[in-house]
Formats: sequence, C-alpha cells, structure tokens
Amino acid sequence: MLESSSNALVLCDENGLFLTVFSLQSINLIRYVTVNQERSIMKFIRLLLVSVVLLVLASCASMRESMRNSRVADEFVTTSRGYVRMIRWHEFDKSTLFYVDDSLREDFQKRVTAVDKVKVVDYRIKNQECWPKKGTAEVTIEWDYYIPPSVTVKTVIDPQKWRYVEEENRTGWLLTTLPPEFK
Repeated sequence: MLESSSNALVLCDENGLFLTVFSLQSINLIRYVTVNQERSIMKFIRLLLVSVVLLVLASCASMRESMRNSRVADEFVTTSRGYVRMIRWHEFDKSTLFYVDDSLREDFQKRVTAVDKVKVVDYRIKNQECWPKKGTAEVTIEWDYYIPPSVTVKTVIDPQKWRYVEEENRTGWLLTTLPPEFK
C-alpha cells in the first residue's frame, strides 16, 4: 500500500504496517539515477554492437587477403612446375612464351637458342620459397643434362627469381632470371 503526502511517500505492507518513508527528493534522485543508468546501458550496447560489426568487417578483410595469398601461392607452384616440365622435356621455346617477363624475353630467347642440343635427364628442386604478399618467389633447381655426342651427365644450378603480376592484360607469375648456361 502506498500513501503519499506532499513531501514524502510512505510505503506500508498489506496489513498496514509501516515499512519505510521516502522523501520526494530521494524518489526523484532514484528516477534520475535509473534514467541515466538506462542511457549508459544503451550507450554501452550501441558501442558493443559497433565494435562487433567492425571486428566482423576486419576479419572478412583479413580472410579475403589470406585467401588471395593462398591462391597466389598455389598459382606459383603450378606455374613453376609447368616451367620445369617444359625445360625437362626440351620445350625451351614454349617456356619463353608463357613464363618469361617481357623485359627479359629477348635475352632469354638467345640463351634458349644456345642450348638447343641440351638433353635434360633429371632435375631436383633444392629450395622453393614464395612470398605472395610481396609478389615474389625464388626457386633453386639442379638440372642434370648432357650435350650429344657426349654422354657425360653434368649438373648445373639454376637460381630462379619470379614475380607476380596483376595487370589488365596479364595475371600470373613471370620468371625474371635467365636460364642457366648449359656448358
């Protein structure tokens, strides 16, 4: 049961027993505190929601970058294997068309012409590193070969440098070093 006078609020239980007295000033203070607490809670909830949205957007961007890096690294493995296969099966001319940077093409073609009689019998990839974020990669290959009429198998080390290009007319990995000199 609630009884009020002009300056106080008296709170009694159902039997009429006196429980407590509140002054109207203290009630107004309680209302003020309650309203401010609700506002603070709403501000906190808004801030929390904005933070969650920003975290989700940041993780999506990070995931997108990670997926791109993974795709670029996979493309490098495929490209370098294709290049090695062409050299292994004596398709030097084709390798010039598909895997060589434009600035290196003429010198590359001269080197390829000079090794026309080389027969590659085996290769070993000694080291392969790819940095998709930087768009660079390095491979070290040992080529086993002979030059007829000799049947002596020789080994040459081929340190390769690659770069990733994303241009309007071309996207992919390009070799930026010349093939080894097979002597």
